[in-house]
Amino acid sequence: MGDFLLTTRQAAELLGIHASSVKRWCNAGLLACEQTEGGHRRIRLHELLRFARTENQPCALLDFAPDEAAVWEGIEAARRGEGFGRLVGLLYGWLELSERERPERLLLFLLEMGFAPEQVFDELLGPVMHRVGASWADGVLTVGDEHRMTQALRDALLMAYISRRVRRAPGQTTNEAAGTAIVGCAPGDDHEMGALMARFLLGERGWKVIYLGANVPVEDFVIQQVRHEASLIAIAMTPPHGPAEALAHVRTLARLYEPSHPCRLVLGGRLLGGLSPELPETPFPEVRAFDSMLAFSDWLDQLVHV
Repeated sequence: MGDFLLTTRQAAELLGIHASSVKRWCNAGLLACEQTEGGHRRIRLHELLRFARTENQPCALLDFAPDEAAVWEGIEAARRGEGFGRLVGLLYGWLELSERERPERLLLFLLEMGFAPEQVFDELLGPVMHRVGASWADGVLTVGDEHRMTQALRDALLMAYISRRVRRAPGQTTNEAAGTAIVGCAPGDDHEMGALMARFLLGERGWKVIYLGANVPVEDFVIQQVRHEASLIAIAMTPPHGPAEALAHVRTLARLYEPSHPCRLVLGGRLLGGLSPELPETPFPEVRAFDSMLAFSDWLDQLVHV
């Protein structure tokens, strides 16, 4: 286990308590600590975990045994701006081993530690999904392996979505001012992760989301949009679906559009970067294409201020 030195603030964050409690335990000799030349307490990670186990003190890192130190190292690297590479490797390894609980707990832990959902989606889940797909294409994974690992990621995202909704105060689930969104996957696309991420980000902002799931016929997006008076249609597209398919869907949706029920149209997918300037003129008030959840999130935030 890596022997990382923690500040009292970091230790308190991991234990979910106030830093003053950590200082009190250190002063009483219950929690071993060291002091810097400046008199600041430093606690070794293994001592904090020992204390948590001995005193039955809740500590989220204990859920990742025996990889507690690796998870902490990955989180600190991400905080320093060094990326999520360490966590990508950990998460992929857990999925290979058919782990289900640790992927779910990692996603929730990162969100609870203050990482923005769109950052976690773009820098952790996205790269892991890409690695799973590449491993299948290279023959390293079987179709069953790819399905199993993708399903575990989907379950982790769903657990995070449900957990965040349950923790909201009554009346904070939706925001009428935000509007209603129709969200689903493009025709022929059975991979839901992109659509589920979009649903998550919309839900965080109080949108009412009508979720259609995978492989949705284009015309059904319009039918549902009219039925629910939605102000946004969001369609996720997974490689190999790319710009050509996106343009075809936009043209079809433009023909089906009902001006008496105005709404914006958004398409999202890893291969859609730079597509927005090439989108044809349509009757939609706005049509946009995004290749990252961060870009989609920024656009949503701008809508709030329009």
